[in-house]
Amino acid sequence: MRYLLDSNPEIDSEKVEIAPNFIELNISVDDWKSKDQTILEKYNLPADKPIFIYGGNLGKPQGLDFLLKF
Repeated sequence: MRYLLDSNPEIDSEKVEIAPNFIELNISVDDWKSKDQTILEKYNLPADKPIFIYGGNLGKPQGLDFLLKF
């Protein structure tokens, strides 16, 4: 943020903020395990397969071809 503002003095610092690329989960591992079956049933997901959750862009720059092969 500092570099951006120092390099671009025309940008209003009040309009710049850091948006972290993650979220903090307020749930314990034990709580999550107890909810696993309910979530799998709700979304009709197989219990014996890996499940990937991705919140972002998927395309060539992100290696979508690799993911599809995998």
